[in-house]
Formats: sequence, C-alpha cells, structure tokens
Amino acid sequence: MKRFNKAIRIMCLLLVVCLALTAVFFRDNGVNVISQKDGGSFAPETVSELHSSALDGFEKLASSGFIELYFNKETSEVAVKETTAGKMWYSMPQGAGGSAVTMQVEANDGTHYFNSQDSSVAFSSWKYELIENGVKVSYRMFENKTAALKSAASPNDIAFSVSVFYYLKDGSFFVSAQVQNLSGNTKCCVSDLSVLPYFGAFSSPDSGDFLLLPDGCGAAAYPAHSDSRREYCFKVYGDDYSVTRTDAEQAVMGAFALKNKQSAYAVIIDSGEEFAEIRAVADKNSFSYVSAHFALSDISKKDGSLYCGELYGDTVELCYKFLSGDSASYSELASSCREQFIRNGVLPAAASVSEESTPLYITLTGAVKKSAWLPGYDEYTNFSQALDILKRIKSKGIDNIKLRYKGAFKNNSKALIGSLGGEKKLKELTDYTRSQNISVYLDVNTVSYVSFLGRADYFAARSMQKLPSYYILNETSLFKNTVSQKYRFRTGESADSFASDLISKTADYSVDGFCVGDAGNILVSDYSADSMMRDESKESYVTRLPALSNAGNVMIDGANIYMIKNSTDVINIPMTTAYEQSAAYVRVPFVQSVLHGMLTLAGSPLNLERDYETAVLNCIEYGVCPSFSAVYSGKNAQNNALLDNIINDVVGSYEQVSQALAGLEGERITSHSQQKSGVFCTTYSNSTRIYVNYNDEPVSVGGVSIEAGGYIRINQS
Repeated sequence: MKRFNKAIRIMCLLLVVCLALTAVFFRDNGVNVISQKDGGSFAPETVSELHSSALDGFEKLASSGFIELYFNKETSEVAVKETTAGKMWYSMPQGAGGSAVTMQVEANDGTHYFNSQDSSVAFSSWKYELIENGVKVSYRMFENKTAALKSAASPNDIAFSVSVFYYLKDGSFFVSAQVQNLSGNTKCCVSDLSVLPYFGAFSSPDSGDFLLLPDGCGAAAYPAHSDSRREYCFKVYGDDYSVTRTDAEQAVMGAFALKNKQSAYAVIIDSGEEFAEIRAVADKNSFSYVSAHFALSDISKKDGSLYCGELYGDTVELCYKFLSGDSASYSELASSCREQFIRNGVLPAAASVSEESTPLYITLTGAVKKSAWLPGYDEYTNFSQALDILKRIKSKGIDNIKLRYKGAFKNNSKALIGSLGGEKKLKELTDYTRSQNISVYLDVNTVSYVSFLGRADYFAARSMQKLPSYYILNETSLFKNTVSQKYRFRTGESADSFASDLISKTADYSVDGFCVGDAGNILVSDYSADSMMRDESKESYVTRLPALSNAGNVMIDGANIYMIKNSTDVINIPMTTAYEQSAAYVRVPFVQSVLHGMLTLAGSPLNLERDYETAVLNCIEYGVCPSFSAVYSGKNAQNNALLDNIINDVVGSYEQVSQALAGLEGERITSHSQQKSGVFCTTYSNSTRIYVNYNDEPVSVGGVSIEAGGYIRINQS
C-alpha cells in the first residue's frame, strides 16, 4: 500500500511539473490551456483524422441571425449550425479528415508542409481564447521536432505561428488569420496558407449538389454528374507578372460557394484576395470541397535560386453567408456575394445605371505601332473614318452608341498620333457625337506601356530578379498576321504622374471619358526602388480612378472587381469558362449576377466569336449589351474585322438584343436556371423573365414556346 501511495505521489508530481512547463509558454491572462494526451510522435496519422460526430465535444459559443458557432476545446475544430434547416457545417467533417489550418513553406532545401493538427495540436503547441461572439485559436508550427517540443525556435529554424479568429457578426460567420515568423528566418516563404480548407466537405453527392466557382463568368461543378475526380484552380486577378507564373486560371473576384442537400453557403474573401487562389475538388466517389489558399510571400524560382518576398503582414479574412431551402441557389448565393461586396465598399451602395435604351458598344482601332524598334504606325481607322462609321450606324436607327477608340495616343505619351487627324479632326468627331448623344471613350493603359527598350528600361516596374516585368499581347483577332507587342509596367510613381498628365492634357478633347485597357485584367507587384506588394499595387490602381472619373466617365476593359466602384461601364466581361463545359461543369452567370444593375455590362466582340449566333444568345441570357470590334481599312485586317463586312450583323444583332433587354440595364438578376437541355431562364428584380433556347428545334417550357435558336421575354403583367 505504501508503494502504491508513493507511486501516486510521483505521478502527481510529474503532472504538476508538466503543467508548470506548459504554462511557461501559455502565460496569457484569461487563456485556456489545452494539452493533448498523446503527443509522442512528430506527425501521428490519427491526429489529422480527429473529428466529432453530431455535437459531441462541441460547446456553443455564439449565435447571430440564423446561425450558431460551436467549438471543440480538445481538437480546435469549429462548426456552424444553420438553424433554419438544422444543417451542421464542420471544419473537419467526419471521414474527410483534414485540419483547421494548412501551410506550405518554400525554402532552399525544398517544400515544408504543416497543418494545425499534426504540427501543433499533436504537441499541445496551441491555445485558445474566448472573444466576443467567437474564439481566437493560436497554433505554433515547427519544422524541427526538438524545437517543437521546446516551443522555441533558433534563427535558422522554419517556425511560424498562425492566429485564427472565428466569430459571428450580422448573421454571417467570419474567419480571419495572421501569420508570424517565429524564428526571423528570411530564407523561407509562406507559399500557401489555408484556413478551414475542408469546411463543409461532403460525400455521396445528390444531383443538385454543386460547387460555385469564379471561372470566367462562373461555373457550377456538379460532383454527382462526373465520372472521375476533378480539380479546379483559379488565381484571383490572374498571374502576377513580377513573380512566378502559375497554372491557375484567372478569377475576376474572390468569391465562391458550395451547396449540399438543402443548404448552401457563399464565401467572400474580405481581405487578402490579391494573394488568393480558389481551389476545388469535385469527386463523386469521395469528398468534394472548395477553399481559398493564400500565397503570403511573393516567390520566384530561377536558375536554382529561390527569391522570397516579404511576409504579408496584414490579416486575411473570409466571410461565410448561409442559405437554405429555395434560397440555396447559385443566383441567391451570387446575391449574397454582391451584398458583402457592397458592405466592404468594393461595389457602390447605389446603382449607377441610367440608360434610356440598350447601348451598342463598338471598339475602333486607330493605329498600331509598326515595330517596337522602329518609328511609325500602321493606320486602321482615323478620326474622320470613325465619324463616318458612327454616321452609318446612326442612320440605321441605333441611338445609344458607346465608342471605344483604341490606338489614339503615341506610345507611353498623352500626344495624339498625327496621322489620325490630330485635335482638329478629333474635335469634328466629338462635336458630332455630342450633338447625337453618342459617348466617346479614348483608350488608355494606366499601368502598362509598349516597351521599345531592353533590360535597361528605367521606367519599368521590376520583377523579383530585378528585371523589367512584362507581358506579351497578341492582337490575332483583328489581323491575319500575329501582331505582338511587349508591354512593360509603370512604377507606381510614374503611373500616378501619367494619369495626372493625361487628365490635364486631354481636358480640351471633349471626349466623354476614358477606357482603362489594362488594370481591369492585370495586377502586378513591383520590386523596383519604390517596391509595392500586390495589395499595394491594387490600391495604387484604384486611387487613380476617382481622378479619371472626375474628368469623365470611366469604362473598364475586364472585370477585376476592385476596378468597378468608380466606373460606369465594363466591357469584355467574361462570358464563358476556362475549363471545358459538360453536364458536370455548367457555365452560369455568377459574375453577371453580382454586377448586373450596378453598371452597364458588355461582352466580348460578337464579330470575333467563332459561333456568332450562340454568342448573341449568350448576351440575351446573361443580360449584357452587344459589343463589336472593327477597323475601317488597313493591311492584314481580318475580313470579320472590317466594318463594311459586319455592319449588317451589327445592326441585326443589336436589334435582337436590345428588344430582349430593353429597360433591364438597371435591374438585378434574381434567378437563373436551366429549364431543359439547352433552355435557360433569367429572371430580373422587376419580375421580367427571359427564356433562351439554344436547341435546333422549338421547345415548350411551362406553357411557354421558344423557337429554335431564339428567345422569348415575359414581362410582369
């Protein structure tokens, strides 16, 4: 008996010592300390499989609107209950495994992988703290096993802390995270951080379950309709030409969604979207999920060397909005994204559309530089020819015309190309357009320019290797031969001065505004003397718009959403998807449903599409205005780019689209759905419905007959 009591005393003493040592690290007042019982191995396979069924082990922390937040103090899991439908959304769904946080770090010796469960919870190297309407969870992750057990890092270690905040506000669930380098080791980069990467993952999909993805105009991936596992990846705002290229397709906004059974949620990246990729897995035979991943450091690899940028010091944040029942549709999910973008100030609080009739957008190309190394320009449409074109279109009864005039300025300057007719002929053009209520936008590149210099281009933004950043633009659609131009990027300071000079030197041109031809499609960092990370570049792009909008209206080429707020028009809004469409991957108007009614939208030039008739129907289905791109004449111009060859198509398609969309420019898209194979219905906020039939035969839907390759509009009676 004495031996037994002695053993008990020894065990208690050891327990007290362990708790005391643990408390050395967790000294914060009011912080609960959690110790995992079994932390002997560095990466136990069982840890990442921790999960709870139902609400076992979870404690309710907060409620807001129709959702409740739960937390598991043993595993660091969170769960959200949508009370209307009783749906539980788990951060680590049963059977899916996963971790609350995953992180990937690049170093000279390779890639290092961490996750919150195996790299932190397994070593009791984590803590939580209750906050207002939620919880803060802090993880410490160490590449070195000894350092992990000691919870201390040496200067050469790869060690990071990740602080994650989960909380409810205004009926939404918010998740934010911030990363800190614990060792100060600058020879490693955080290439991938994801919080709740498996949140809401589901298996055994129903036919109506989908992942809503920002692929071009938008896509719904249906796992139940796919025979194999499919993976998708989208880089928000596209590649950064100052760092390593990726294989991801471009997304014009940081938003996505998921539907399972009768419930769904939309996710909006409130902060850090400039560094985000949206990744999705659709798998009929296993789990399907979608999540955001953040490259918190710019990384470039070249000639065996690894270039690491600074660690993004700000917080990344996600907003989850939950819907159920009839509201769990991709149209309603898009509306939830729209609402959050308005709350964040990304979109204006009030719509700016005031069109009396559907606009016709026409892009005319004035002149193109012959060569990057030689002087002179090839002329395609001078100001007098542009005037003639507008008169001819106007005579066909088209009153609302918006002209985008490309190639008016000499390269990297605010001076007009003399061969186009100079200020005198431009004034003749604008005098006519003002008398006829036609809008003229001069095309400008605010952040890039055609470069004629080589490596010693001192005006260019720099890559991580300190070389001028660039991209290649091929004008193959207008011309029979490939017309390629190399574009550099202006530094922030030179871009600001360019915009200021542009406004002052064009004040007497009497144009209605400018079309920004680059910043709606491109976002780059700059590693020159006045270096800017990608988020700083975005703010630099955006701050120039108010000055341009004060000088006139601003049209944006492309739909990167941060450029929208101070704009009146978007041209070349995505109308299709990058990934191949199928029964398991369906094109939907995700982007259009977010933006429609906020400003006037136009698609890509109809005359340059391979299937002209289908492209016209796409405009009607998605509620976007018709657009054409043409030249008056010139060498090597494509036949379908010459105005004389397409003017009848311009008039005919405009009449068709304008009749379908008349009066809808300022209305929101409230519903979009497939009625039958090849038949779609779009509903607007004024209850107008438009049915489009892509089939070669007439189709009847609910008593409504739609002719082959046609549409029908039904107004609210």
